[in-house]
Amino acid sequence: YLKAEGEHIVDGQGKQVRLFGTNFCFGANFPEAADAEKVAAHLAKNGLNVVRLHHMDNDWGDSLIVHEGQLDASGKIITKLHEKNLAKLDKLVSELIKNGIYINLNLHVSRTYPGTPKDAPQYSKGLDYFHPPFIDAFKDYTRQLLEHVNPHTGRAYKDEPGIAIIEMNNENTLVLNPWWMAKLDEPFAG
Repeated sequence: YLKAEGEHIVDGQGKQVRLFGTNFCFGANFPEAADAEKVAAHLAKNGLNVVRLHHMDNDWGDSLIVHEGQLDASGKIITKLHEKNLAKLDKLVSELIKNGIYINLNLHVSRTYPGTPKDAPQYSKGLDYFHPPFIDAFKDYTRQLLEHVNPHTGRAYKDEPGIAIIEMNNENTLVLNPWWMAKLDEPFAG
């Protein structure tokens, strides 16, 4: 496991670690198995040691979330992981770790929750800090993903030392664009 020590990141032996990496977005997070092996080896060969897995929760392309049928009969938000893409992610993560590459795992980046008001920020930004149904949906997604055991490593994501960083919410603040709060109707305005 990596940890902060003063102004530096260190490994389990206290040795300073420098992270040099890249971003994977959208479908790049879900490559075919043979491609995952090649990409991980190529990144390691070129000196990269961290990959940020970004925009895995989007609702317009390849996603880790099934976006159809997101509400149950009572209107509660249902989160279901996309099994095929989860299997591809498992393989990618295992190949990156096998090649000495840490993971920066992003959770809420580009998911728009069902019921997000028209004038709210893009991707429901800020709303899952205070709106209980969105908080519950975020917790459900997070729990499903982090408790999932990767069959290639035998470890749950929450227990994976190769995951150096978990970014809970990307660019998600109530004050990024404060003008939008005045436009929201109930129950968001309250």
